[in-house]
This record gives sequence, C-alpha cells and structure tokens, in this order.
Amino acid sequence: MRLETSPSAFSACLPARSLVAPLVSSVFRAVIDRHASDLGIDVGALHVALADGSALTAVKESESLGRQYGVHGTPAWFLAERLISGLLRASDFERIARAAEQLGR
Repeated sequence: MRLETSPSAFSACLPARSLVAPLVSSVFRAVIDRHASDLGIDVGALHVALADGSALTAVKESESLGRQYGVHGTPAWFLAERLISGLLRASDFERIARAAEQLGR
C-alpha cells in the first residue's frame, strides 16, 4: 500500500489534526508540569517564562555561550577546563570526573 503524500492528502488531515492538537497539548503540558513540580520548579513561574518568551531568550543565550566555548550539542560538560562532548559510558565519565577532582585539590 502506498501512502498519498500530495498537498491535498495533507490538507484532508488538517481537520482531524485540529481536533487532536488541543488534547495532545494539554497532555504534554500536564507531563511537563508534573516533571517540573517533581524537580522543585515553580510551575507558575515556568508558565510565565514560557508565555512571555523569557524562557526562549534564556535558552538562546545559553546556546550562544556554549557555542563560544565549542559546545555544539548535548550532552556536554566542562570538567577541569576540558570540554567533554557526547554521551559517555558511566565508568568513563566517573574516571574523568575523578581526575578533574584531583586537579582541583
């Protein structure tokens, strides 16, 4: 079976999408709120920051600062003035963190 990918096929899906989007949005928001609350984040302040654009501004500023130091993705850490980029095995990360602690003493 071949899926139709024409603009008219996409347009035909829009009415259904407009009915589902609010439900998806409310479920997504509830999940985000639950996780934020579990982490001790002020959910009201989070909603304000998302609504007034200050959250997006903070993310853009953080991305810009990261790029200045060579960060081009996540995860990324700075340990002992060394950029650690990408996901590492826990044992590798712990070894690097222990070495960084030794340099700090």
